Amino acid sequence: MAWAYVKDGTVEEIIPVAKMITLDGVTHLKAIFTTYSWDELNAIGIYVFEEGTQADTRFESQGNRQLSFSADDKKVTSSYTMTDLDLATIKAEAIAKTKNESHRLLSRFDWIIARKVSADTDIPSALVTYMAAVRVDSNQIVTKIGNCGDMAAYRKIYANGDVDDWTDDTDLLQYVR
Repeated sequence: MAWAYVKDGTVEEIIPVAKMITLDGVTHLKAIFTTYSWDELNAIGIYVFEEGTQADTRFESQGNRQLSFSADDKKVTSSYTMTDLDLATIKAEAIAKTKNESHRLLSRFDWIIARKVSADTDIPSALVTYMAAVRVDSNQIVTKIGNCGDMAAYRKIYANGDVDDWTDDTDLLQYVR
């Protein structure tokens, strides 16, 4: 829980954790936050603080925090102005991230490929299947990102987990180096 100190209708301070505080020349121990009733806290200017919804930085930028005090509700709330990020830019970044993840997943097995080339040692069939599946996964994720024509569609593929839909590698961890 967080609190706010309000004086003359103006939010003076957000108090994220209980602490000793001096208000109007009177020092209060941090215990007031757990021992005073809400009426007692309100009487000295301490109110509930509710943090507003913050931007999901995958999709939007967040402006400065605006604080609002409601004497009727006996609380302080925050709000933010949020602006959608440029869709073309975040799609390009998401595609690059997907390709990097595909590379990371596959590169863990580079030593087996090198062993095949240098010593003609067979590559386990389960690993060949997995590596092909990762390439398919990557292409499908990139296609889904590329097909998003607006921010609502882009948000939807994240909400559905489509951008994290990678083939399970649990049975191949023994080959990871």
